[in-house]
Amino acid sequence: MLIIIIFTYINVGWEGSAHDITVWKDSLTNSKFCFPHPPPGKYYLVDSGYPNTLGYLSPFPGTRCHMPEFEKRLPSGRKEHFNHLHSSLRMKVECSFGQLKKRWQILNHNMPQTSLKWQMAIIVVSCFTLHNFIRMQELGIPIVEHNEDYDGVADTNLLDETRKRRMHAKRNRIARQLWRSVRTIGGTEDVGDE
Repeated sequence: MLIIIIFTYINVGWEGSAHDITVWKDSLTNSKFCFPHPPPGKYYLVDSGYPNTLGYLSPFPGTRCHMPEFEKRLPSGRKEHFNHLHSSLRMKVECSFGQLKKRWQILNHNMPQTSLKWQMAIIVVSCFTLHNFIRMQELGIPIVEHNEDYDGVADTNLLDETRKRRMHAKRNRIARQLWRSVRTIGGTEDVGDE
């Protein structure tokens, strides 16, 4: 499986102590940011700190969900198996930040003594943009012009219970399919929930 490590969105200017979910909610609910919502039927993988809601797939709560937790004992049951694979994919995202910081050392707290606004607007955005440009060139992905006329859409119903139920059902379907394939490959047709 080819993992294309490019960034689709950044929101700069927040203090480093701001919680990820605070920045995420601000990005989603403020139309000026033009957040690229996932198209229907698609979703972003999010960690356990985020809600499992339409367009955003989080791991199952109440069961192991981080890679280090699986080092001594393999996943058991469909929820742990799902969480293990989910975490494995999220690790690719985390590695992309490591690649970005390795390529652009200035992001490792080596910023010049300039205003925070300048650092964010120029240095950080430039590093992300150049990273994407280089990766897209390496992968042969065509560069398309940004549509300046795009009107952002605020997502104010992010935590709607119906949306959350739909995504919970989607997560359960995916987990059952993954578990069924593991059980079938393992030589048994038993597809029990746990």
